[in-house]
Amino acid sequence: MSAIQFVVRDVAGNLSRGSVAGEGASSSIIVGAGADVSLNLTAGQILSYTRQGQALQITLIDGRVITIEGYFAMDGVAENTLFLSADGYMTEVQLQQGAGADYFATYAQDSGLGKFAANDDLYFVRGADVIRADAAVGDDDVGMLATALGGVAPFLGWGGAAAVGTAVIAGVDGGSTNGPPPPVIDVTGGVEGTGDIINQEEHSTGVVLTGVGTPEGNVTVTIGDATTTTIVDQDGNWSVTFPPEEIPTGEYDIPVDVVIVTEGGEATTTETLVVDTVIGASIDASGGADGVINAAEYDGGITLTGTVTGNDQVTVTIGGVDYEATVVYDATSLTGTWSLDVPTSVWGEGEYSADVTITTTDAAGNSFSTSGSVEVDTLIGTSIDATGGADGVINISEAAGGVTLTGTVTGNDAVTVTVAGVTHAAAVVYDEVSNTGTWALDLPSSLFTEGEYDMGVTVTTTDAAGNTATTEGTIAVDTLIGVSGDATGGADGVVNAVEYGSGVVLTGSVTGNDAVTVTINGQSYDGVVSYDDVSNTGTWSLAVPTSVMGQGEYSQGVTVTTTDAAGNSASTSMTVEVDTLIGVDANATGGADGVINGVEYGSGVVLTGAVADHRAVGLPVDRDGDRVAARDS
Repeated sequence: MSAIQFVVRDVAGNLSRGSVAGEGASSSIIVGAGADVSLNLTAGQILSYTRQGQALQITLIDGRVITIEGYFAMDGVAENTLFLSADGYMTEVQLQQGAGADYFATYAQDSGLGKFAANDDLYFVRGADVIRADAAVGDDDVGMLATALGGVAPFLGWGGAAAVGTAVIAGVDGGSTNGPPPPVIDVTGGVEGTGDIINQEEHSTGVVLTGVGTPEGNVTVTIGDATTTTIVDQDGNWSVTFPPEEIPTGEYDIPVDVVIVTEGGEATTTETLVVDTVIGASIDASGGADGVINAAEYDGGITLTGTVTGNDQVTVTIGGVDYEATVVYDATSLTGTWSLDVPTSVWGEGEYSADVTITTTDAAGNSFSTSGSVEVDTLIGTSIDATGGADGVINISEAAGGVTLTGTVTGNDAVTVTVAGVTHAAAVVYDEVSNTGTWALDLPSSLFTEGEYDMGVTVTTTDAAGNTATTEGTIAVDTLIGVSGDATGGADGVVNAVEYGSGVVLTGSVTGNDAVTVTINGQSYDGVVSYDDVSNTGTWSLAVPTSVMGQGEYSQGVTVTTTDAAGNSASTSMTVEVDTLIGVDANATGGADGVINGVEYGSGVVLTGAVADHRAVGLPVDRDGDRVAARDS
């Protein structure tokens, strides 16, 4: 016969293992107070419990006796706890003193190995093979033998078939009952008591419950409105599966009623089914105030946010990298809000869409993923390509016709132009191929006052993402031009023969350091300009050679034209008076015969002759200042 295995766990949690009541083995186990003792036996294999002093004597159905020394205190109170274990199940033996040295045994069965981790060390997986000494293995009346032993026949395998109940063992012969033993039933998987939660995946394939019970017993399992039946197999195991459509989805607890019926009667146990198939998450904001990350938001970093159905873990995947989000849970609504601060290093500058995936997993093992995209637009810019005028300076002619300012912008963005403190909206022509735009603004002529100055221009562009760029420039305005002929030539304004002979110098003024052209008799000559940068004025002069103007007495037209760097032009006309003619003829000197005699002398002498003009005769100079000498022929 095989020895009986035992485990002793002392009050400090130390374990001692061994065997008793075998060939050459001791039949005694020595324990201290507060120990747990587990024997590899079933209740049906024990005939009696008796006390001998402080020792507990256990008599088996095959006649062997196991003694546990130190089990009782001096007053007969048990100081230790006894367990029976076989086939992965365990029963606690609770002893109450009967008549004399005999004790009554009450059995409380545990629910199976692994359910109560605190007692896992006390379980025996192997079965117990103790049988009654006078029993034959070939007996047909196995059931009767089991009844006589007060339990299920041990050689059928205990399998947890001893229900919680009371057996009174008195004396070696024990007691017996009439009829089949009552059935037992327990749930070992799929319910709250076994630490199981039905998640989304498990629900989708059917809700499975497992258990143990009396072999060949009819088992009925009811969950809400759904009921299914099965039969316990010869090993004492049963299993049922509820289709997904019979168990509602959601997050809730629901009672599970399990009933077993055998020839020995009916037994019931109740458990709780925990269902949690609810999982979900969302991306509420993809980034930025308007869903697009602009340049300003890019610099400050972006916080992505969303919701989750419970207090679940959230992982955000960006660019193949996983980031753990922070979840704030609201126990009232059973929902959570997740957030993730994304550093700027994650996003590249430019204009593009970035894929974002969030994955959430709850305590039930449900998992859910959703994807979205974050729009990034950090590109913005504008320029002033032309400030106005053909050469960048607005002259008189250009100002009179109005000026068009133009420039470029990085996209199809709004452009405003501020000139002279007034802001105008520019027109933008967008090229979707190059993703660039050209802006233009017509400025009216009334905007330009006369003068020579710089006008400030500010161009601002704003795109749909909220990016803003500004550039500044100036418009050069030059609407001043003028020229005059201050002296037309000669000391008295008339070029006489003497002045003509030495050359004539024409002079005048000009508004700036501008070129001056003087035109005489169809011939143009460049004047010499002396510029005064303090007053921004010039004086021009031109020495006119004598070959340019003919002698005589006439008026000479002169045109003076000036042109500045801005392209402004001005002209003035004047007249140069010329008189180079002079002469006198005294053909008659006096008297009738050209000789003044006494009579003629006495009455006065009249001289006559011809002159070139109406000039005074006998004066040293003519009216133009030419001196003449009159002599007779």
